[in-house]
Amino acid sequence: MYEAFDSFLKVETWHTTHPMDDKRFNVALNQVVRNPDFDPEKMAEYFQSQFQVGPDDETHPFHEAIRRRQYQADAVRSFLHDIGEA
Repeated sequence: MYEAFDSFLKVETWHTTHPMDDKRFNVALNQVVRNPDFDPEKMAEYFQSQFQVGPDDETHPFHEAIRRRQYQADAVRSFLHDIGEA
């Protein structure tokens, strides 16, 4: 399921907060966020596996970006759940 993010992760700037990166992330997230098996933590683990980032490797340059995307996915998932769409 998390392969839906592959095209997003292949963009050199995926880890930035550029509006185009946000859009690419949201497009990918939309493909999976309503799946009952979707888990933002597992999504983050998938991202980590793509870049060999350890779960506690706070020194890795992508650590914060992965956490930020995890929190964003969690917020969207919670919102959809609260309004009955997830």
